[in-house]
Amino acid sequence: MIQMEKNETDQDPNLFETEEETSERQYFDPPLWRQRRNCAADYLKANNVESVIDAGCGEGSLLEILLNDTQYRRLAGLEVNKNVLRRCYDICKPNSLDFQHLRELPVTLELYQGSIKYTDSRLLDYEAITMMEVIEHLHADELERLPQTVFGYYRPKHVIISTPNAEFNVNFPRLNYGTKESKFRHWDHKFEWTRTEFEDWCISVANQFKYTVSFDGVGLYEKSTYSVGYCTQIAFFSIAEDIPRIEEDLLTSNLYRRFCKLEFPYFTRDGATSKEIVDLMLAEFPRLIDDPKIFTLNPILSVEAYWDMLKIRQLCKKREKLVQVLQSDEAKEYFELLDGHKIRILWSLDDEYWKKHVRFAFDTEEEEKLVEATVVEPKKAGVDGWDKDYSKEPIIEGQW
Repeated sequence: MIQMEKNETDQDPNLFETEEETSERQYFDPPLWRQRRNCAADYLKANNVESVIDAGCGEGSLLEILLNDTQYRRLAGLEVNKNVLRRCYDICKPNSLDFQHLRELPVTLELYQGSIKYTDSRLLDYEAITMMEVIEHLHADELERLPQTVFGYYRPKHVIISTPNAEFNVNFPRLNYGTKESKFRHWDHKFEWTRTEFEDWCISVANQFKYTVSFDGVGLYEKSTYSVGYCTQIAFFSIAEDIPRIEEDLLTSNLYRRFCKLEFPYFTRDGATSKEIVDLMLAEFPRLIDDPKIFTLNPILSVEAYWDMLKIRQLCKKREKLVQVLQSDEAKEYFELLDGHKIRILWSLDDEYWKKHVRFAFDTEEEEKLVEATVVEPKKAGVDGWDKDYSKEPIIEGQW
């Protein structure tokens, strides 16, 4: 098994039996697997990545939260263990909420069974590869081949690799770190590197394949009396020079077995006018204030306050479109975009148009009528409206 997440501990079984048990939380809160996941997701988000391969995806811990962010358009998971891959599918497949709250843009998720030491042309052209707690499970020949496969053949813009920090094991008495009886955190670990060993390996790989690399980590034990860094050490690689990728070895290529391809439902209607979007923003504004009676003149809101509204995202598709609408002639009577992140509201409670919306917005019986009157109904049938029932089976293409 490549990666152990959630129900499968990545710690010594004598120390931590499962991720959920309170014995782990006496060391880390939030749990270590969650800290690793969030760290990777934050990096991908900050670098505007839209396509990710999670190599050693396990039960889908990282893929699950990436699917909840509509920034991502193509996702893939690679895992050796077929049973673990099935659990990943169960966790990540579209559910009823995906059909009730249609995302604004399409996303596909493909799951493959296979080892990262092999190549597969179907996984080319992804922007990032993550390997969270993977390399310590690899045999020597797999570890030796990994840089050529990931950095030479796939050659994504970004690579994230996490692995246990062996020095931190001094905090776990049962691991007997530094003695002849020393053992690893998990029975399947082939090695555990110190910070220097990990950094030397990463820097060597980065230099060979023209990447830059920086280091961070998660899992600080506040009660520790040792200065040994993080429990998990993480390397972030970014491509520095555009060089030709290594050609695939025909004897070791396209050996992954595709488990399934999932296409998630989305709001297909496109081409909403600025007036439609502005009218919807006016109708939805009362939801952003607690009480219209204490509404102040010309308040300032964040652009995110509107972008967080599903219906706004469905019509705009991208945040850049919302910003363009706020700069349009249709919006200038009601909104002033200050710096790309803030909006000044230009109307007051005395305006007849605003009074109309306040009257309905806080009257639950009339609220639905207001939205129906404000938003132009989609012309096409299918997954393109807000009042349809999409409780159907997910769109799934599988090979086995």
